[in-house]
Amino acid sequence: MVALSLAKVKDAWRISGDVPAGSITDSAQFLTAYRQVDLFFPDRTMTRLVADPRWLFGTEPDPSALVNRLLGGPTTVLAGAVAQGAGRGATLLGPVTVAGDLVTVPLGNVADSDAKSRTILAAQIIWTLDDAGISGTYRITADGAPLVADRDEGWRSADVSAFEPDPKEPVDPVHLIRDGALTRLTAGRAVPVAGELGASRKIISAGISADMTQAAAVIDRDGRRTLMVGPYGGTPIEAAAGREMTTPSFGPDVDSGYLAVDGKPVRWVYADGGSVRSAPVDASAVTAAAPGPITDLQVSPDGVRVALVVGGRVLMAALSVNDRGVPSLTGVYPLAPDLAGEVVDVAWSTAKTLFIARAGDDVPVWRTSIAGTQPVEIVSGNLKPPVVELAASGTQVYATDNRGVQQIGTGTTRPDQYWTALGPDAGIGTVAVVPGR
Repeated sequence: MVALSLAKVKDAWRISGDVPAGSITDSAQFLTAYRQVDLFFPDRTMTRLVADPRWLFGTEPDPSALVNRLLGGPTTVLAGAVAQGAGRGATLLGPVTVAGDLVTVPLGNVADSDAKSRTILAAQIIWTLDDAGISGTYRITADGAPLVADRDEGWRSADVSAFEPDPKEPVDPVHLIRDGALTRLTAGRAVPVAGELGASRKIISAGISADMTQAAAVIDRDGRRTLMVGPYGGTPIEAAAGREMTTPSFGPDVDSGYLAVDGKPVRWVYADGGSVRSAPVDASAVTAAAPGPITDLQVSPDGVRVALVVGGRVLMAALSVNDRGVPSLTGVYPLAPDLAGEVVDVAWSTAKTLFIARAGDDVPVWRTSIAGTQPVEIVSGNLKPPVVELAASGTQVYATDNRGVQQIGTGTTRPDQYWTALGPDAGIGTVAVVPGR
């Protein structure tokens, strides 16, 4: 039995104060009473904004509550993976008001006077409010003066477009691993990329950086696995070796990436001079949550989260970096714990959405979110399981079944209702590769 305090609000009794951690409520009631919102914090490089999902009571978001939560800092799960910048210690001097097109945000105690840091704070506030449907001209002040000196007239979201959390991505060409070579799908045909990776016949898996300047491939060498990294279309060099390797994953960075070697996470860094170094990533938090080898590891497009498969289940972790630049996996928690069946592969679509492939013939592909919502099944009537590999972009999912690579559109307006073959060169045994994933 749990003792709760109640308060009467507008003739209705409400729970007053925090509910004890671990409390369980009916999901339908919860989704009726609460709305999911995203707060945005800068990553450690202070160049990108990262979503921190929260659930707030009420069907309409309160702008003051949003900004107060934002100024309160990130959740403990993300604490080591993001920065707080000029928002550290800042407070709201009064309510956030919305009058027509004008949104006024009165801040106080903004100690950091650096214009760049204050601009990032403005971007955090603007994109947090904009994402919640509160848009317009944002007048943000610090102790009564404009937060940034030349912003007397306020801000529009276009003024901080460089920090847009989910910008529209260019449609990069899908690549295929076909007959052990890395190929680029051009006019429906698989054309080998230039260099050694296009001429290989032993590639098992591959990753390509978002700007298509770097590539990484796992090569089979007489039953051993070798990670080769280097310029896209150029000459790769060996970065790691082992018995088993997961698919390489770049995330947003060009010169570094991650994969699991013999069940343990490894980071590689490629230097312009043609040298490469690799080092293990501290995964003690993963081992504590789920002992066993990591059989899949994929970095989110924003580079802050990592989706893992351990023991056939999906785990989410934050990619934290200490002051010496040493990475570790922290804040580990199960994602989609109620999803039955063994998970065989995961693929990021956006920084907030993940697709999951599970073993078996019954609904092999699912979509889930970092917000912890219930997984949603993807139509599978014309897939031919088992599905052994997944890849995804912001609008498409690619699944390798027993006929080859199948694709389905997942756009929010009119998602496809059935899977179609990717093309005549994407037959049995081929695997799709999406740049930046």
